[in-house]
Amino acid sequence: MPVERVDWQKVMSPNPSEIQVTWLGHACFLVQMDGMAILTDPVWSDRCTPVDGFGPVRYRPPPCKLTELPPIDIVLISHNHVDHLDLFTVRCLGNIPLWFAPLGHREWFAAEGIDRLIEMNWWDSYPLGPSIDIVCLPAQHWSKRGLFDDMTSLWSGWAVLGCRKLFFAGDTGYGPAFKEIGKKFGPFDLALIPIGAYEPRWMMSCQHVEPSESVSIHLDIESRQSVGMHWGTWILTNEDVYEPPLKLKQEVARRNIESSSFIALNHGQTFATSPVASKPLFSSSPNPTHPPTDNVTLVDVL
Repeated sequence: MPVERVDWQKVMSPNPSEIQVTWLGHACFLVQMDGMAILTDPVWSDRCTPVDGFGPVRYRPPPCKLTELPPIDIVLISHNHVDHLDLFTVRCLGNIPLWFAPLGHREWFAAEGIDRLIEMNWWDSYPLGPSIDIVCLPAQHWSKRGLFDDMTSLWSGWAVLGCRKLFFAGDTGYGPAFKEIGKKFGPFDLALIPIGAYEPRWMMSCQHVEPSESVSIHLDIESRQSVGMHWGTWILTNEDVYEPPLKLKQEVARRNIESSSFIALNHGQTFATSPVASKPLFSSSPNPTHPPTDNVTLVDVL
């Protein structure tokens, strides 16, 4: 699974009628839509730890430097775990972008001199001008950053509702909230859904989905196109590092879903939604074998 060179021509000239995403590892994407550049859960540190010198080390580096990205307008933070909220990256981005985080994060950001923070509860909506809304969405997870701060801040997913609609799941187990999200805001043009860090199930099932549940989220929220995340960057759990995209591919085929509607990208790869209506969720053939589109390469681990 290579780390691709970022296609800077695409990144610097996104099609305004599309949602374009570049996977930067784990749960971090550069999202370009409605004239905005958005980062989700950005982490550029080598170690996934609150303590220097300890914790999991990246086995695939970020595909670019943080300073190489276009100016960032918005950062979406799902929760305070160190693989999603990185102090080094927060300090690098500083008070320039507008930060969105679920309730309970203001004091932490203020300590870093950041006051451009919008704190939100589940189902809250924040208008960005007349045609774009940021919505904080429920997720099934938990929060902890230090020794004595268990569950003192909220966790969430996010929706960006503009000319097109984006769903970012954050970090989550599977639950009934996703069908409600689909009823309220679906269908989504693009969804970023975790597919990794799920073994052993007796321990992880309440907090991290495995690929069959990822596909259920894809269907529940009525996503036309989904991209897998939360894998391939740090060893956090027991499954083989190559397993999540393989299981995803198998589950998509098992459910007779259009093969290109839920994909895994290589690190650094850019993918854009179609500017026209997406394909239906289900293929008309019992065993779909559609090749990937020109601008996306499925991670092939078979």
